[in-house]
Amino acid sequence: MTAPVWVLLLFAAWTLLLLFLTVGYFRWSRILTGRATIREWRPDEDQGTDWYRRAMRAHANCLENLPIYIVVVIALLVTETKSPWLDGLAIILLIARIAQIRATYWPHADGARRRWGRRWCLPMRK
Repeated sequence: MTAPVWVLLLFAAWTLLLLFLTVGYFRWSRILTGRATIREWRPDEDQGTDWYRRAMRAHANCLENLPIYIVVVIALLVTETKSPWLDGLAIILLIARIAQIRATYWPHADGARRRWGRRWCLPMRK
């Protein structure tokens, strides 16, 4: 497999990881403890904490960008284009996506800083 295909798989995995560890965790922890029901979650309403809303935006951002990258990878595969430059760009794209999500949406509360360590939680820009 080429580097762009590997990056595609890792990008998809990152998107699912965001879903399971943030949005899924927040919702299911409330559903299973009786603090909310499945019917209460509406896509058109602001719900939950600030951290949860940032996690929703981060996951949505990945979902918006993933199809575009899929099309690029399919085009590279169909045309059988291979290049060290494309491999490097694919890796840079994945690193940039993860860094952007962490810098913009990751939890920034003091509790998160203690749990994750100061170096893993970048300050929130306003």
